[in-house]
Amino acid sequence: MKRIPIGALPAFEAAARHLSFKLAARDLNLSPSAVSHAITKLERDIGTLLFDRSHSELRLTSDGLLFQRPVGEAMSLLRGAMDTLSARQSLVLRLHSSPSFAAQWLTPRLNAFMAANPGFEVTISADTKPARFDQDHFDVDIVYGRPDPEGLVIHSLGTVDMQPMCSPEMAKRLETVEDMHRVPLIRSMIKTVTWSDWFRANGSTMPPQPSLRFDRSFMAIAAAVDGMGVCLEAVPLAERELASGRLVMPFAGRSVTLSDANHFLIYPQRNEARPVVRAFRDWLFTTLGRNSDGDAL
Repeated sequence: MKRIPIGALPAFEAAARHLSFKLAARDLNLSPSAVSHAITKLERDIGTLLFDRSHSELRLTSDGLLFQRPVGEAMSLLRGAMDTLSARQSLVLRLHSSPSFAAQWLTPRLNAFMAANPGFEVTISADTKPARFDQDHFDVDIVYGRPDPEGLVIHSLGTVDMQPMCSPEMAKRLETVEDMHRVPLIRSMIKTVTWSDWFRANGSTMPPQPSLRFDRSFMAIAAAVDGMGVCLEAVPLAERELASGRLVMPFAGRSVTLSDANHFLIYPQRNEARPVVRAFRDWLFTTLGRNSDGDAL
């Protein structure tokens, strides 16, 4: 079975359609000599002349006429498949996110994004390491911690309140800040706002008792729901647990509230014009009630 000379087929199809190497070259963004060489090689590979070059106008030989139809149909099918894939890809959002934001805030709201943007598809990966945009695996990323700005569009997701949270049963034991010295503390290891900051802001010192440590906020929140201690977390990340009553904020309104502003939406500048990226960005900030600078609306 002969090897199919795939690379020369576009040159033949264009030249056969136009009956001109010059016009074929214009279609393919090649030089006329490059088209001529490609067709000559194709003729040599299949062992027959496809064009009659003896006249002032280029003509197809009988073999060329026989070859034109299947090649034209094949090229049309390939163009259609490429157009379909390109259109489909333009509607796919490849999203990377920090794990806790993805699990606690984003995923419960994705149905609203899909409903507002019918036809879009979303793929999500979660990791604490930022996405590698140079490998073109992702369109956007939601990161915790300010990223390196080189080549990126960066939007702050704004400031959030950090509150001690625990089960309703444990909250009964917490009347004052000093009562916090007698309950287990749950620490999120990568948070920039810590228990030491909270105790200092509220005129106390960090208690010496052992604590539970997690490197993901969603695990710290789950541990607090299970009555294992008190976590210090961003209120938006625990909205479902607070709304259901599984968690309460025992010091809300009667202690100094700390804030955190370390979640960012980032994407390469080349992706800014993509409709699916713009749609997600606009939906995200509308849902957060903020503008693209992270300020409250």
